[in-house]
Amino acid sequence: MFDLIRVGSFSALVALILPSFTGMTAWGSTLKSGTIQGVIQFQKNPGAPSPSDFVIFSTRCTKTADLGIPVRISQENCAYKPRLSVAVSGQKLDIRNDDRIIHNSFSVSPVRFDTGQQKPQGSSLFTLSQPGVAKIYCRVHPDMETMVLILRNPCYARPSADGTFVLEGLPNGAVDVRLWSPRLNKVLLNRVQVGKSISTVTFEVKPEMLGPAPRKVTGCPVDNTSD
Repeated sequence: MFDLIRVGSFSALVALILPSFTGMTAWGSTLKSGTIQGVIQFQKNPGAPSPSDFVIFSTRCTKTADLGIPVRISQENCAYKPRLSVAVSGQKLDIRNDDRIIHNSFSVSPVRFDTGQQKPQGSSLFTLSQPGVAKIYCRVHPDMETMVLILRNPCYARPSADGTFVLEGLPNGAVDVRLWSPRLNKVLLNRVQVGKSISTVTFEVKPEMLGPAPRKVTGCPVDNTSD
């Protein structure tokens, strides 16, 4: 499903790079077995990605997904919120029109669906049955775009604003941990040894690994109403 780049582990640098990692041993001692902690490093230049653009996940997992809670995407001011969501295969997707005008969301792969013309306050529910990256667009407003990363299991994490993350539910032994983002040209991979002690991993995102920034949404046209 993804192209991979293997990167080295730089756990010894973590406490030097981000202040929030100072005292990591004390923090790690409160975490459960089968857990790793880490950080994503990247240069904070204009046009650089934000931590919310990244997902950390593993294909090996001991947790069971709760498929009863749907992933929710809202349409507001002719923009999808959030721009990136994560789901587990079999989970529901709830697309809601919280705008004052009509929208028509659709996706063609790996899950095909179409809300049809969705009036304000309308909601549509679909099942995300296949893993992959579902790109969602609006037939009425071509600048609108969002995506859902659909994984096979719930062993994934989203980083905090400072780039740090905690990933739980991993089996003991050598585990491949992956970093994905719509901005990355390839998925980054780190092999981590999981056991009773808490392992630490660092993903270093270099500028040459990044694609272009997403398009900016300008808002709704004033003459497009629901009447």
